[in-house]
Amino acid sequence: MRKALLTYFKTIFFAIVSTGFIVTTASGQCTEYILSANGDTLNCKDKKGFKHGKWTNRIEELRGEPGYEEEGVYQNNNKSG
Repeated sequence: MRKALLTYFKTIFFAIVSTGFIVTTASGQCTEYILSANGDTLNCKDKKGFKHGKWTNRIEELRGEPGYEEEGVYQNNNKSG
């Protein structure tokens, strides 16, 4: 009886973990992105248009101020860090 119960809980646990992994993997796919020179994925946007992962933004020169590039990490369209 105890062994059957343990097997049941292991099966339920595996099903829950597997479902969470599939949902997380499917929602994290990029529909738009660029690859850096060393193969990193940059400027990733998902199906909803949310920014994820490493991003580089180029700010052009404006009214005599020099242009610059900024880098950051995004999660669900929010800059983190």
